[in-house]
Amino acid sequence: MIKLTEITKIEFEKYKEIFIKKETIEVSENYKYTQEQAKENAVRDFDKYFPNGKTKKNEFLVCISSNQAGDNKTLGYLWYCISNDYIFIFDFFVHPEFKGNGYGSQTIEGLQNLSLEKNIHQIRLRVARSYKRAFKLYQELGFITTGTNMMKRF
Repeated sequence: MIKLTEITKIEFEKYKEIFIKKETIEVSENYKYTQEQAKENAVRDFDKYFPNGKTKKNEFLVCISSNQAGDNKTLGYLWYCISNDYIFIFDFFVHPEFKGNGYGSQTIEGLQNLSLEKNIHQIRLRVARSYKRAFKLYQELGFITTGTNMMKRF
């Protein structure tokens, strides 16, 4: 089982590094920026999303941790916000060495339980179709596709 725990300063710096790396890859592949442009955008976005190293109001960045006795490994990170009628997942990352062990499903289940405690009955997220594993997981967990992002460069 997993637990969602408050992120420490050390884990925040680790997450920042992961976020910038992931965002750089996604932006360069999907929007055809150079690696350098994509990284500049990722750093700028991170600083905008986490001014002064903090989340904004009603946003939470937490560690996904093992809940087994004596085992307090960070399995990944979850960044989400709570609105009046839904929770939106901005980012969800499980370290590669922990994928395939059900931690993703357990994290969504934990977030769903948190939602119900707040009388919220909807979780939303955005996932690139190129993330086939994540896309498949969300579908298996009952998420439905509600739209498609499109882009035109000129």
